[in-house]
Amino acid sequence: MSKRDPKTTTRLDLSNQDLTVFPQKLLRFTNLTSLCLNSNRLTSLPSKVSKLQNLSSLQLQQNQLINLPEEITALKGLSFLDVGKNQLTSFPQGLEGLSALQELLINMNSFTCLPRSIAQLVSLRRLLAYVNHLTAIPEEIRALVNLQELDLASNCLNALPQGFTCLKSLTSLNISGNKFAQLPKYIGEVTSLKRLDLRFNKLVDLPPEMSLLSNLTSLQAAENHLRRLGDEFGGMAKLSFLDATSNFIESVSPEIGKLTSLTELVLSHNSLSNLPTEVGLLRSLTILDISHNTLSEIPTTLGSCEKLQRIYLNHNQLRTLPVEIGKLVRIRELGLHYNLLSLVPKEIGLLQELCELNLSFNRLQDLPNEIGSLPKLLALQLGRNRFQQVPNCVFLLTRLLKLGLFGNFLKEIGEQISRLTSLEKLSLSYNQLTSLPTSMKTLTSLRELWLSGNCFTSAGEETGNRIFEHIPITKELSLSFNSNDLQRLPSSVSQLKSLTVLHLTSNKLTELPQSLLEVSSLTELELSHNRLKGLPMGISRLTGLTDLDLSNNPDLCSLPEEISLLTSLVQLKLRFCGLVALPLSLFSPELPNHNPNNINQFPTNPPPTTLDAAPVGAPPSTTSTLSLSSSSSSSSLSLTCSKDELMVGPLKNLTLLSLEGNPLSQEVLERLARALFFGEEKNNLGASHSNNNIPNTPRPNEPTSVLVPVTSCTNTAVAKPNKDLEKIVCWAEMRGTRATMEDSIYVDVNYRGKGTERFYAIFDGHHGCEAAIFAAARFPSMLA
Repeated sequence: MSKRDPKTTTRLDLSNQDLTVFPQKLLRFTNLTSLCLNSNRLTSLPSKVSKLQNLSSLQLQQNQLINLPEEITALKGLSFLDVGKNQLTSFPQGLEGLSALQELLINMNSFTCLPRSIAQLVSLRRLLAYVNHLTAIPEEIRALVNLQELDLASNCLNALPQGFTCLKSLTSLNISGNKFAQLPKYIGEVTSLKRLDLRFNKLVDLPPEMSLLSNLTSLQAAENHLRRLGDEFGGMAKLSFLDATSNFIESVSPEIGKLTSLTELVLSHNSLSNLPTEVGLLRSLTILDISHNTLSEIPTTLGSCEKLQRIYLNHNQLRTLPVEIGKLVRIRELGLHYNLLSLVPKEIGLLQELCELNLSFNRLQDLPNEIGSLPKLLALQLGRNRFQQVPNCVFLLTRLLKLGLFGNFLKEIGEQISRLTSLEKLSLSYNQLTSLPTSMKTLTSLRELWLSGNCFTSAGEETGNRIFEHIPITKELSLSFNSNDLQRLPSSVSQLKSLTVLHLTSNKLTELPQSLLEVSSLTELELSHNRLKGLPMGISRLTGLTDLDLSNNPDLCSLPEEISLLTSLVQLKLRFCGLVALPLSLFSPELPNHNPNNINQFPTNPPPTTLDAAPVGAPPSTTSTLSLSSSSSSSSLSLTCSKDELMVGPLKNLTLLSLEGNPLSQEVLERLARALFFGEEKNNLGASHSNNNIPNTPRPNEPTSVLVPVTSCTNTAVAKPNKDLEKIVCWAEMRGTRATMEDSIYVDVNYRGKGTERFYAIFDGHHGCEAAIFAAARFPSMLA
């Protein structure tokens, strides 16, 4: 800013500058038309802001403003004002001075009402007031005749004033996340509406007068208490999107057939037992989602909706499909999983554009041969059915990329599998397989192979071990071989040179072969719930390993010193083992001079070590979690630190270290905590729980403490934000049937640097932990 000429500068962006006060130098920039001060820490604006008379755009989003000076209304030319994400509770007097204002953003503040003087903003076209505490809208809103967009989501509203009928320019209205139990009849008089969002309210019905909204194109009514979709749609000839997900809808009126412009209809998670035949009149429909209902049949008229591209009929009670389904020749995705189907009509083979077909969790024993003529089918899911052999039509799908056959009664696969040369993902878990065909080695495109829960060792250990010889050698492979009672890993595993992920949980392994160390491409190794007594010498050769899970190996009493050389490790899970000590090298600040190819460099049986003299390592640049507990006592300790405060010696990439349930003494745990989090000079983290044990909380615009996927069964986070308050935070968790914990937990008892504010959150993983980690790392600071 010091290099800018105040006389010629018209636009200035000072966002993310950590400003706590309004820079007085700004008042000299009298020709400014646009000023952005977003994402700072301003608590107020000076009254002299009125000197910036040429301002047309003022952005103050994400500060700590508690009020606005009355002088701001002297900015006669202001057309855009953004004060979202502050702590405002009221408007300044004299809003009539802002008669040129066209866009006003007051979202995410603490407003409880809109002032009557808002009627003076006669030029207003856009008003965003979502996430406040509004309980009512004043009648004076009728004066905003130019208003086009009004967002009142996530407030405490339960009624709309009659003045809404005067908003003749309003095209978008969002009142989701409020407390509406009903809508007024005069909602139908706002005929200019094109988009209406009613989600997350308590609506039990929609007024018939809504049929007058002839210009409406999008109606969102998900997460309400609707029980019927009735005659309110008769006049909505332009409606193209209708979402009524997660209600209690039991029936749909035949009037729905009049929605001839409808392209997407979403009625999932309701109580529908049938659909009206008039659904066949929706000739523009491209997406139909009626999953998670109680439908036992589909009307044959659906075959007239020839523009359909995606149909989701999963999680119903369908026993048959109409042959008319073969008329839907543009279908690309068809979801039929979780039904009661025992047969699939041969007409499904007419769906020449079909790319994804999900028939899992049904009662199928065979498939029609016509399915083999689907030229564009890329994904076929047949898991949890009653197949005793792979249907012949499957082997004709030479373009198939994904094939799911898990949870059937397959005893063999068949050599014909070699035809599926494009296959990338193959799930054969939980069948009755005792061997794999030799032709599988030709599937060189395979990236994921799931073989868990079969009977490979029931025909003898050697037969089970030879299974690895039939696994294809590909550029990159993820192999899941859980729950197979495997007693030893064969040396043939070394042939899988490109193996990146290997899951061997819940077997009976007592040791790992040296040949495994030749698979240098490994990044994830899952060995939990086995009987391992140690790790092979030379384990450090797996230099790319990022995730190592050794949990629930009760005979694992020690770790080799060279484990500290696995410097790529991000997660190290050692829960419920028999560890009585930890290697000193794990916490050494420097890597030992080590040749990973020399397996004799470290002694075979290193003497047990403790942390008494463990030097403190250098801190990594990542947010991390430590979960500890002692199996020999009732004590437990779980800590979270912010960026740059975890000290783990050479393992600078480590974000999760889990040691719960090991016979480590409480003294060792406490010293470990000091070494990892605070250094030896910091106070003891034992029973005293001193205030000095709390990591410094970063400012709101800096990365904050994140608990990345936590693996403990019981944890206790202890912190003291100030001398007068101690907060103990506890949580319990259960992984369930998934292979790994995918959720993330965030705890900050000193949120935004205020001892009176705390932030607790659980982020759900959904098919992997990446999204949960991403959200946990960013959302709290964004909200701050």
